[in-house]
Amino acid sequence: MSDHAPSAVTRPVLDDLRTRLRAYRRIELPVGFGWERGVDGDYLAGLIDYWATSYDWREHEERIRALPWTLTGTGSDSPIRAIHQRSDTADAPVVLLLHGWPDSVLRFQKILPMLSEMHLVVPALPGFPFAAPVARRGVSAAGAAEAITNAMAELGYDRYVVSAGDVGCDVAEAIADARPDAVAALHLTDVSQYRYLVDPPRDVSESERAYMAHGHRWQDTEGGYMHLQRTKPHTVAVGLGDSPAGLAAWLLEKLRAWTGLRG
Repeated sequence: MSDHAPSAVTRPVLDDLRTRLRAYRRIELPVGFGWERGVDGDYLAGLIDYWATSYDWREHEERIRALPWTLTGTGSDSPIRAIHQRSDTADAPVVLLLHGWPDSVLRFQKILPMLSEMHLVVPALPGFPFAAPVARRGVSAAGAAEAITNAMAELGYDRYVVSAGDVGCDVAEAIADARPDAVAALHLTDVSQYRYLVDPPRDVSESERAYMAHGHRWQDTEGGYMHLQRTKPHTVAVGLGDSPAGLAAWLLEKLRAWTGLRG
């Protein structure tokens, strides 16, 4: 177990969590909407019951803590905790993987064994699960980019491939912009929404215009979380931090909608 792994959760905290889950007070919702207006009440109730009675916290915690964690930037305002998986080949390619929201570095857990021939660095973005505490509890994409490039240098890597998704794409673009000498290649699973939400381009084709219109429609139906978290995070933090059921509902609806499982 690495000395830099996230700390194990103490027994009193887990006991409190189980008490809160068992005391879940189901909210009366109009029937017949399913997932149309947010999380489905029946599904959420079943998940909370499973979490309270069957989920083995320690099994998953031990698996996560057993990953090859490292910590860089200690003493700075933005230390970076990351999974650092070294290849047996000293001059192997270096790949930096950046996650998004509402997931975490666990986005990549299934592919880590498949990439053993590369040096892998998977940072927990500041403010996200498993991240080292930062001075202001979170930083901008540009601030995260600076902290991560400093981390890569501290780990001894001066050139690397960057692959990112979701929020990680904003950080990846900032890294490539600030350190083009370090980024050998850039792979993004999606183009940042800010490309069409803030000062969008005007010289666009019909297909690009259709894409931007689709993006705005998506924002109207799916983007409320972003506006709330960006503008009034301290208000929503109370409900999400105090209520595990509230946190589960907040994340579950997006995980279901965005993975395409639909069930």
